[in-house]
Amino acid sequence: MDDFNFGDICRDEPGLGDLFTEALERKQNGIKGMNVWYREFKPRMERMVGMMRDKKPDYLKTSEAYNIVYHTIYNALTGGIDKEAHNVQDSQS
Repeated sequence: MDDFNFGDICRDEPGLGDLFTEALERKQNGIKGMNVWYREFKPRMERMVGMMRDKKPDYLKTSEAYNIVYHTIYNALTGGIDKEAHNVQDSQS
């Protein structure tokens, strides 16, 4: 896959969409948000995207996919990003 966005990534790994929704629900500011990110969200994210991912599709193992997911979920937790801005669909639908 040559060109993709967060919505595309969530279609291939629904757990990331769930993590994004959880980040929106648990929005934290400042140091507290950073602590929650590094302690709870980032370790879970890294099992689903980036070089530590152990299943296909291969594009989810790239640094580009990792960076898209990292910034999107981190900003949802700490900076007020909404679901519609990233074409995220609930994985339950």
